[in-house]
Amino acid sequence: MLVSKDEYFSLLAKIDSIPFVQSRVWIETNSNGSAENVIYIVNSNKDVRISCIGLITRHRYIGTSLIIRGVCRKRDVNETELRKFFLSILELNYDSVYIIDGEKYDSEFELAIRRAGFVRPLGLQLSPMTLFVDLQQPFSFHRNWRRNVKKSIENGNVFRVIDNPTHSDASDFVQLFKEQSERKGLGYSFSAEDILHLLKDNRYTMLMVSNKDGRNISGRIVFISGTMSYDVYAANSYEGINTGAVYQVQEGMLSYLKAQGVSCFDYGLIPPRADEMDDIYLAKSYSGGYAVGLNGEWCFYKSLFKHYLTSFLRFYVRKSKLY
Repeated sequence: MLVSKDEYFSLLAKIDSIPFVQSRVWIETNSNGSAENVIYIVNSNKDVRISCIGLITRHRYIGTSLIIRGVCRKRDVNETELRKFFLSILELNYDSVYIIDGEKYDSEFELAIRRAGFVRPLGLQLSPMTLFVDLQQPFSFHRNWRRNVKKSIENGNVFRVIDNPTHSDASDFVQLFKEQSERKGLGYSFSAEDILHLLKDNRYTMLMVSNKDGRNISGRIVFISGTMSYDVYAANSYEGINTGAVYQVQEGMLSYLKAQGVSCFDYGLIPPRADEMDDIYLAKSYSGGYAVGLNGEWCFYKSLFKHYLTSFLRFYVRKSKLY
């Protein structure tokens, strides 16, 4: 059933752990500035056990689509409950529905979503894998990781948790991300105001490494929900890469999360591949993390032709990567 924004986030407090893409501040900064583009769905407004937020998009040829990133649910939710929830989403009558779930693979989830009528899309846009770091065990950093952290410290770099972020801190983070985006060819950006809005929610934390002159050269934003923590944004300068600060900020981050009593850190959609992208996976695997499969992407189309057309537009026209 659909509920209002305020009612939704009041009900969401009853669910143990949520992904950061379902937090209020994340939705407010990533919904294209229009409340009309967002709907809030729960299984019940009396005993909420499953919930999600949907973003509505419209395309001349594809029609109206509902995109759901993350499904929040209590730990004891079963396949029958999930299937009923997915069927209720289809009753909203959109031309297509995309559900992208970044939680650890669960066979009950797949049984439920398949039996509701969803299938895997013709091409995956997102990696169906991630890296988890077990924060309850002693760290087992790779020798390359340790060598880079040592180099960073020898260069005079200093790790800090930004407890009370200022506009200057947010601007530094945006500038670092801009430099990283130009280097990697990323197609999105955000403002200092967006970052400060995220950080209003105390589940988000900014971490930085600054050089010996006090200038921020590497940053991270993480989200803590229950015993889980998630990688939200990384922002690294050339100097941060060259001096090893990118490793120092991660080691500081993991130590900070462990001290907060967090059990697990999720690096988020890490793509092992047979090309240069594999370097990202390799570098993060130096943390001692282990590979985990995710529930990943699922879709429902009223028209099979529109499913084919979407795939064509995505992978042949827009040149999206295939996973």
